Amino acid sequence: NSDGVETVSEFFNWQTARKICDTYEQGKAVIANNVLAHVDEVVNFLQGCRELLTTDGLVIIEVPYLQELLHRLEFDTIYHEHLCYFSVTALLRLCKIVKLSIIRIERKPVHGGSLRI
Repeated sequence: NSDGVETVSEFFNWQTARKICDTYEQGKAVIANNVLAHVDEVVNFLQGCRELLTTDGLVIIEVPYLQELLHRLEFDTIYHEHLCYFSVTALLRLCKIVKLSIIRIERKPVHGGSLRI
């Protein structure tokens, strides 16, 4: 970009992650705060996260928490650009599919209630 930071201007998925790994070393962390709700191919996105990481790396994800949204009737936090909202069960299943382990779940007050895993 104009600041000299090398930038990949593509939608992120497993294929994009593979291209990045062909050029750079794998990293220790991927952070996706309030990203996953906007992704239409969630499994492919998570596979890409896993691809970028060393075996001891971490993916840190923050998403709107469906249970809290429904419990508090916070329907004003539903946005048309959010393709999905997540429960703990859904996140556990998704992570199992892509062979990621959830080591901690934190509830956050952001957006009427969020989960950070």
